[in-house]
Amino acid sequence: MKTLFKLVVAILVLNGAVRGGLAMWQYNQFKDAAQQVVLFGQRADPEEIQANIVAKATEMHLPIRLDDVKVSQDGTRTVAQGYYIQPVEFFPNYPYPVKFTFIVDAIALGAR
Repeated sequence: MKTLFKLVVAILVLNGAVRGGLAMWQYNQFKDAAQQVVLFGQRADPEEIQANIVAKATEMHLPIRLDDVKVSQDGTRTVAQGYYIQPVEFFPNYPYPVKFTFIVDAIALGAR
């Protein structure tokens, strides 16, 4: 009985670690994609960059809205920041909302 209890606890811990790890993996993939959008969208206006970031998040099935992303340009520097809240089931059938925030920026080397 003691061994069975230890096995169940180990499975629950492993399940939570895997689900949390997958959520972090998705977050890092999205943050990298947002960085690419900002880096290669230097000549675009902030609204277009914002829409491209949200489109990338939608493509990755992340719960992000247009209002959750802010893009600003100051001279040659472009900064995008935002957040999304994703439910993660660390324990089966009990989703826990996890807030993921990101800030990415890029500096254009050429003149606008």
